[in-house]
Amino acid sequence: MNLTAEEQEVLWLSLRVAFWSVVVSLPFAVAVAYAESDLDPQHAAEMISRGSGSEFDPAAVRAFLRSLPKAVVPGKQREVLLSDLEPGMVLAQGIYTETGILLIPDGQKLTATYIDKLLNHNRINPISQSLLVYC
Repeated sequence: MNLTAEEQEVLWLSLRVAFWSVVVSLPFAVAVAYAESDLDPQHAAEMISRGSGSEFDPAAVRAFLRSLPKAVVPGKQREVLLSDLEPGMVLAQGIYTETGILLIPDGQKLTATYIDKLLNHNRINPISQSLLVYC
């Protein structure tokens, strides 16, 4: 199987995350995966962000991304609270349930209906991942 350099890095990062997730706490696993990545800081932060909810604990990712210098947070994206969502915003990252079921895909322009459904879902099953929208 021929993998590109980036695919190889993602594979190695996933293996390191799996190892550290077993050995240490999840917040530390996020920091270790970032520090051990051979990618530049911007791409490493984006990879960590994409892994929120699947490879990494969403709360750990959110805290870690907040700790990075603003220049490293994925470009032209910002984190918002569920209560801050407004019609017309475009999701930079899909929104998933705790079990990994996609609620709304990335790139989706939010409407009042989508936001109401998210708020209702959150009342029953809290959404704990970072909510990222394009600026």
